[in-house]
Amino acid sequence: MPVAFRRLFYPLLYATFLFVFALLFAPLGFNPTDDGVVLAQTARFWSGQIPFIDFVSIRPFGSVLLHWPALFFGDFRLLASRYLCVFEIGFYSYALLSFTVKKMRIELSDLVFWSLAGISFALNVHSFPLMAWTSIDAVFLVSAGLYLRSKLDSGSWWNIAAYALLSLAALCRQTFLPVGILSIWFFQDLRNWKAYLGIVIPYVLFLSYLWWNNSIAVGLQQMTISGTAIVPVLKVLFHYKGAYLGLLVGASFVIAWQWQKHRQNEWMSRGVSVLCFGLAIGTMLLLLRSNSYRYLPTALWIALIPMIGSEMRFHRASRHYAIGVLVLFITGMTAVSIGYPSPALIMAWPWLVVLLWALKRFTPLISLNAMSWISLVIILVLAGFVRLNHIYREPHSEQLQYKTKHPGLQGIWMDKHTAEELNELYLWKTHLKGQHLVLFDFAACRIYEKETLPTEGDWLTKEEFPSKRLQDSLCKHLLTGNNRYWIVQKYCSAEISDTLMPIQTRKDSMQQSILHLLTKQSIIYNEGKYFIIYRQ
Repeated sequence: MPVAFRRLFYPLLYATFLFVFALLFAPLGFNPTDDGVVLAQTARFWSGQIPFIDFVSIRPFGSVLLHWPALFFGDFRLLASRYLCVFEIGFYSYALLSFTVKKMRIELSDLVFWSLAGISFALNVHSFPLMAWTSIDAVFLVSAGLYLRSKLDSGSWWNIAAYALLSLAALCRQTFLPVGILSIWFFQDLRNWKAYLGIVIPYVLFLSYLWWNNSIAVGLQQMTISGTAIVPVLKVLFHYKGAYLGLLVGASFVIAWQWQKHRQNEWMSRGVSVLCFGLAIGTMLLLLRSNSYRYLPTALWIALIPMIGSEMRFHRASRHYAIGVLVLFITGMTAVSIGYPSPALIMAWPWLVVLLWALKRFTPLISLNAMSWISLVIILVLAGFVRLNHIYREPHSEQLQYKTKHPGLQGIWMDKHTAEELNELYLWKTHLKGQHLVLFDFAACRIYEKETLPTEGDWLTKEEFPSKRLQDSLCKHLLTGNNRYWIVQKYCSAEISDTLMPIQTRKDSMQQSILHLLTKQSIIYNEGKYFIIYRQ
């Protein structure tokens, strides 16, 4: 195959693979809770509403700049946003691989490289809900910045753009704020003024927008009220299985350090090895007991991390050590956040760092072409199985046989209860003609509103309104606003795919307070199978 043709063939094959994946899996499943939150805020922003003033946002609004193309697809907005997510994950799976190969000075054939890119994508997307989300946007921007900077000389003016992309990640999710400074250290740009200029520009533009709209104080208050606070982060971390994996990452590198220091001592080296792999096996057993199968691939690569530790030199910033620190730091920024705090979203990168280190040492012993193709086929089969059977809060694919008539949600396959619920909601909204407010979930149902959106938020939960002040403001707005009707769900949306659990059983103190207020200060206007209509 000619070199020029091969350079185009594999990228086109990879792009085709992403498109086929999106075609097969993007339409499957719909969760009425947070599926559509980012897209709903995007619709608000581009309709002229001001973040932090017209609606509450505990995160910066950088994601609304990335997802605006989905708004042009009319009734298929949600489906279009999922295709965009597949592109983002596909790009950063390729870009982070390219960056790592370049920095570790690994020589790979095009066949092996693009096979690894496909494996990386499959691992990154195998369990995460396929929807517009700020963590995906942040990792995408980080990968774009790292990829661009790795292609440039230190004196290039394009470094401003590279560091601006890294900086923009924090405007999608504020936990990525330190990534820019760490990248300056990684690329040894401490005396490069273009790097600092690139980091600063997005923040200056962001603050200028807030200043122009007199929203600096309220914006900073909302963005710092949760997500970066120590107690909420620790609480969320230990609530999810990702916490155990994060602890194992840290323990593995500490053990790798000790291995490096004592590897001349045979008994110490053996003891450290047994302890490390014992931790890995223990974590996998813990995940098996909790039926969290989607985290098993993550635990598997963590078990291999100490191998790379034996090659590190901790007294100086060697190539492998620097890459390891950058990888784990950015992985941590993805995991330590309120809202899907799972390392699965970027899990392929640490795995690839270890794999590429192994390839560099043992390349003569391995047939890379055969191994890459066999591995790709196995990973794709496993990822497809997980995608169809173990997606977060989604029923199995065989239950997704129904669609909805609700605007903006066309083309999505869902279970019977969810489709019936959405169709009933659409009928109520049509009947009430704009003089209504939908409580508490269904953010995606606001991505195609024609009238001015009356709520202070799109997903009315304690996580999105974490302070008492915000909750009190919301309750006051609900009771003193111009809304004549409230369309209130009768069942918990997160559980509706399996069982119809009453909304009163949900453990959300803010929602229970609002329900109490509505029952005291309004009357029941009408009732359907899935909703109760209250009238002021």
